[in-house]
Amino acid sequence: MLTSAYIIRFLAVGYNAIEAGFEKIGTSYTEASRGLGMSTITTFLRVDIPMLRGAIFGGFILVFVDILKELPLTLFLQPFNFTTLATQAFRYANDEMVQEAALASMLIIIVSGICIYYFHRVLDRGN
Repeated sequence: MLTSAYIIRFLAVGYNAIEAGFEKIGTSYTEASRGLGMSTITTFLRVDIPMLRGAIFGGFILVFVDILKELPLTLFLQPFNFTTLATQAFRYANDEMVQEAALASMLIIIVSGICIYYFHRVLDRGN
């Protein structure tokens, strides 16, 4: 149930990143491939996906970081004996154990920072 809620909640974030990638490359390459006799699936696999690699990676990073710090859905729908970094930090902070909450919070910040750093490296390499 939690996975379904995550998919519904973050589908727009990933979709918008990939849609922006499609708008950036335009339709000329796809039309040329189709005009040369390639099927729709072959065009998608051999033309579109390599050109959208940055947009797909960017959408993945955006969704990953959002899921990493998502708290409300996880608190309401979490199974028994399942905690994430966000729920662990929330519970420790709620119990006024700030030192323990700081470790989970710092891990969220470090992992998010690493993901954003790699995302910017991919963007810089594409330009």
